[in-house]
Amino acid sequence: MKTLQSRFTIITLMALALASISGASFAQENVPPTPLGVSPTVPVPPLSPPMVEATEAMEQTMKSLDKLLEDALRNNPKIALAESKLQQAQVELRAAQMEVAEQLTKLHRDSDLFRKEMENAKARLEEQMKFANAGVMPLRANMASEELLRKKLELDGALSQMKFLAGQGQGAFLRTFAPPKAFAPSTPRPALKEDSPIAKALKTPITLTFEDLEVGELSRMISEWTGVNFVTDEDIQDLPITVTLTDLTLKQTLLAISDLKSSLCFVIRPGYILCTTRERAQTINAPTIPEDIPLFLPHR
Repeated sequence: MKTLQSRFTIITLMALALASISGASFAQENVPPTPLGVSPTVPVPPLSPPMVEATEAMEQTMKSLDKLLEDALRNNPKIALAESKLQQAQVELRAAQMEVAEQLTKLHRDSDLFRKEMENAKARLEEQMKFANAGVMPLRANMASEELLRKKLELDGALSQMKFLAGQGQGAFLRTFAPPKAFAPSTPRPALKEDSPIAKALKTPITLTFEDLEVGELSRMISEWTGVNFVTDEDIQDLPITVTLTDLTLKQTLLAISDLKSSLCFVIRPGYILCTTRERAQTINAPTIPEDIPLFLPHR
């Protein structure tokens, strides 16, 4: 009896083992084969709710930063102020460029004109020198020489300004209105001798009241009243002047007239007073009224 029970137990265990092996084989047959060299995929467990919320918050933060940077670059007051200054600087730059271009264009045109005028003045001087060497009209030769000097000064001034505007040195600007090298400033003008007849006549009191009187006629009348010879440059003979002066010396009167007409100057020559322009007086080595007229003489 015991032998039969033992055999039954063994058979039951063997049946259960076979059933277990068959189930495992069936499960393996239904699993897709894994490619050669690739590790079997490990199932990823689903994210927990807190992790999902953290991921979404991070993505939202990145999107918010991009929007903040975009708004800052467009609306930040400091950046807006810098852009405004940049635009203003660009406007000023264009205006400065246009101004310099216009000035250079005008100076270039003027320099061509001054060059032609200087050539014409040089030709007139050569013609007048022929007469002067023959003893005819030496004054015209002197005037032609002064005209040539003026044209040269104008040309040199224009060329110096062009160099300065072109950025070719600050020194060019300082030389804009300086005389050319051929006409350097000389020693101070000679002083008027106090015991000369004209020096004494300049202390004569005089009273003038005229309206629109020509300079040539005014010089003639002053000459009659004071006994001093006056010579008036033909270029200013017809210049009108209105003046009312009372109890001034002749010297004070001439100074007042030169102040009233800034182009006028009086040169005290031996025996007479020359009424002329300040430009011409700059080349005559003699005392002047006013006394601060610069003197430019050609190098010897």
